Amino acid sequence: MVYTLVLSVAEITSAYTTSGGIYHAASQLAPPKRAALAAWVVGWLNLFGQICGVASVEYGAAEILLATCSIITDGTYKPNNRHTVGVMVLGTFLTGFVNSMSTKWLSKTTVAYIIFHGLVIVTCCATLLSISDDKHTSAYVMSHFESSSGWHPSTYSALFGLLSVSWTITDFDASSHIAEEVRHPEIVVPRAIALGMLLAYIFGGIFTTTLAIVMGDPASILSTPLGQPVIQIFLNVLGKHYGALFAFTAYLILKISGITAMQALARTEFAFSRDKLIPGHRIWVRTCARTKTPVYAVWLCVVVCAAVNLIALASTVAILAVFNVFVIALDLSYVVVILLKVLGGRWAPGPLHLGRASRWCNLVGVVWTVFIAVMFVQPVVRPVEGQTMNYASVFFVVLLVWIFASWWFVGRKHFRGPAAQVEMVEETGMAASMRTMPCARVESPRPKHVDVVEVDPVASGSSSAQESLEMKEVGMRKHSGPP
Repeated sequence: MVYTLVLSVAEITSAYTTSGGIYHAASQLAPPKRAALAAWVVGWLNLFGQICGVASVEYGAAEILLATCSIITDGTYKPNNRHTVGVMVLGTFLTGFVNSMSTKWLSKTTVAYIIFHGLVIVTCCATLLSISDDKHTSAYVMSHFESSSGWHPSTYSALFGLLSVSWTITDFDASSHIAEEVRHPEIVVPRAIALGMLLAYIFGGIFTTTLAIVMGDPASILSTPLGQPVIQIFLNVLGKHYGALFAFTAYLILKISGITAMQALARTEFAFSRDKLIPGHRIWVRTCARTKTPVYAVWLCVVVCAAVNLIALASTVAILAVFNVFVIALDLSYVVVILLKVLGGRWAPGPLHLGRASRWCNLVGVVWTVFIAVMFVQPVVRPVEGQTMNYASVFFVVLLVWIFASWWFVGRKHFRGPAAQVEMVEETGMAASMRTMPCARVESPRPKHVDVVEVDPVASGSSSAQESLEMKEVGMRKHSGPP
């Protein structure tokens, strides 16, 4: 069902290809008098969703790394919230350093990661299936059901199992945020989105099914002292050494997914700053002369994402609610744009579109997203208490109030929507500026030609799929946006 939303977003990115992504599409699809408001709402929903998404990936990576340390010490070391937050902060700063490097280097790293990720999935599944002595039958895997949530009817609990998948299969417009860095983005970007998510479904399904076959007693892995059921399965089946090895590879996969997610987030912040949507935009729009990347926007991402995760020091319940808002905000930003496309009457398809299936695919995606958003704000356990309450609805309402209040008091007076045409910078003038300043406040040119490599299938439940792009400069032309 969610793949209809994927295809809908891919179709829209084919028609509107800028680093602003669907934020720019919203301004084009909305009625002219409401274009700025539509861009404001979609832009902030998408930006907050990406921030919470990167924060959740960094937090999850820290949890897995500490669980690996617990395995190595035979359970002597026991992680706590303070340790997790501390490792998360260090990990987020590492992600920032990596994203401060050139896009060409990042591209090569991501290509290596794709190969590594695929090999890990295949090796992990084969190893688990060959070593495990306690396998569940196919009938058990496909039809067995247990509920301890307290919801009635008990089968209603099965719907909560969809939430982890929705957390994984989202932020699929990430490729659109680097659309200004590739040749023929109107074709490359939507193909990357559709193919990346398809591969995520395939490999994710294989990995999840393998875990269900070898997991053993569900109650024992859910109550694991490691705090990570999947890592506990590795330990139970593979033993200490191989269990720790595959746990660490899971950390690496999640960590590199966080790097690519922050890359997209930084490009989004750059695009918003270019359109004067973000406070302090004069700073965040700067690019570094040496790496030609928006390093100021990158480090804004680092600080904000680390700050979000500090909430965990006060309450793990609250931080989990923030992570739920990640999916709600992102997916609803897609829904707004899709509804503008269907109802606005201003839609002009790009080179890749769904044809006659477009409207039905759009509507199914909208209905599904609204349904899953409702599921994300419900408590997963009844009766509801302070520690089992889902506060995602509270955070989301606060977010909406802030978005519309900021529009009323600031946005409607100063914001006119994404710039239709951004001032181009002559290559000669830009080069002179870069020679005199370590970081010049100019828009960087993009390569005139790039070679596109395979998209990244994030299939193990770690993060949304990202496109991997290897760029070889042949010439330079005028352009606005970081390479």
